[in-house]
Amino acid sequence: MSALERALRLPLLISTVIKLFFVRTAPLWFSFSVIIWLLLHNIGAAIVIGFSFSLIWEMFALYRWYEKQVLPIHFKNISTIRESFKKMETFSISELISQIEESVKRSAWSIIHIVYLALPSWGWEIVFKALYPFLVSDKRIPYQYLLIGFSNKTVEADQELWKIAQEKNLTTQKKLLEQYLEIFGSRVEDIDLAYPTLRERPKSHRIPSRPIKINSIP
Repeated sequence: MSALERALRLPLLISTVIKLFFVRTAPLWFSFSVIIWLLLHNIGAAIVIGFSFSLIWEMFALYRWYEKQVLPIHFKNISTIRESFKKMETFSISELISQIEESVKRSAWSIIHIVYLALPSWGWEIVFKALYPFLVSDKRIPYQYLLIGFSNKTVEADQELWKIAQEKNLTTQKKLLEQYLEIFGSRVEDIDLAYPTLRERPKSHRIPSRPIKINSIP
């Protein structure tokens, strides 16, 4: 992480995590803990069971929250950042600084909320792990086999793309790349929201304004 990111992005990421915790996680955890405490009169058990119940609740509730609230705001953030990027050369120094701060703030919001949406997947894996011994006769087989239908397509796609990059014949490489796009589609991993992704604008290609030096990796 660069010094600029530590000074500008990191505090926003931390503050967004704290806000999200108190807005979404803490109320659920507190509510379930109070109910369990009233039933059991055991504060330790209430905290642990309350957290478990809040995680289970989120496992079922997050998709609707993502669809109805997070995704629309995320798209709005992308649109706002890109509009600012288009007008960047017309801004004064003070306006540019203000726009950069606003862009980083919106980016931090999107990053933290989308990462939070991935947390229940851990909960589902815990459920699968607990149920696995009751679903198989051979207990020596790892529980991950239950998730075999969810293969890591990102790793598979990266490996195939690397193979294409090793092809020396440009005609053959082009054909292989077309086949690759048919199977895996476009890649959407650019964290810079100011630039359209390949999926959003298939015929556009972002060319760096100057050569990028890549350090060799042993």
